[in-house]
Amino acid sequence: MNGGVQKHTTNSAVPALENRWVRPPQGYTKCNVGCALFSNSSLMGVGLCFRDHTSHFVFT
Repeated sequence: MNGGVQKHTTNSAVPALENRWVRPPQGYTKCNVGCALFSNSSLMGVGLCFRDHTSHFVFT
C-alpha cells in the first residue's frame, strides 16, 4: 500500500498506479485530505471528507 500518495511518471513503459478509495472497517470513519499550495502567493487550500464503511459521506 502506498499510503494514498499518487505517483506520477512520464515514462510510458512504467504502468501507472491505480488509486482507489478503500473503505474503512465497519464502525470506523475514514478522513481523506487534499491540499494545494500556490507558489505565486501565500495562499493554501485544504479539503477534507469523512466517509463511513458504506462509502456515505459523513462530513465534508
